[in-house]
Amino acid sequence: MSLFFSGREIIQMALAIEASGKAFYRAALTRVKEPPVKAAYEHLLVEEDRHALEFTRLLAGLDQPLAQAPPEGFREYLETLIESRVFNDEEGARQKALEAKSDVEAVQLGMSMEKDTILFFAEVRDLVRREDRAVVERILQEEREHLRRLALLRKELAKLKSLQSAQGGAILT
Repeated sequence: MSLFFSGREIIQMALAIEASGKAFYRAALTRVKEPPVKAAYEHLLVEEDRHALEFTRLLAGLDQPLAQAPPEGFREYLETLIESRVFNDEEGARQKALEAKSDVEAVQLGMSMEKDTILFFAEVRDLVRREDRAVVERILQEEREHLRRLALLRKELAKLKSLQSAQGGAILT
């Protein structure tokens, strides 16, 4: 086993992460009820598709080694990051989305997924070739924006729940 990943391996991991994100948002769209959640998930699904296309383009030019060899033990660390994600494959992502008991829970799952993704990209950003770093950095910024958007959505749902509760209507959980 080599001590570090190739650029190709890192991009393949990134593609798998994006595929899990797409599976989660696609499945969650069949379950969520609130229009703001549906709109956010439709937008995030498009973003995940775009990220996957960008990584596919990077993959085409990645027969070269990484920009720098990561420290010993880094391979195991990255593998642990991926294995300990809220869901680590497309089927797991679909299952979690379908098992969400409420829009709030679905948003919370999305936030956890985005945090896992941010951590992964932050860790590998300096390992890719200098000319590809800008792409990884931009996607990292977009993932941060996804998390911010979901956090705002969670707050919006909390307000909605409070309003519904005050009006004696159905309560979101």
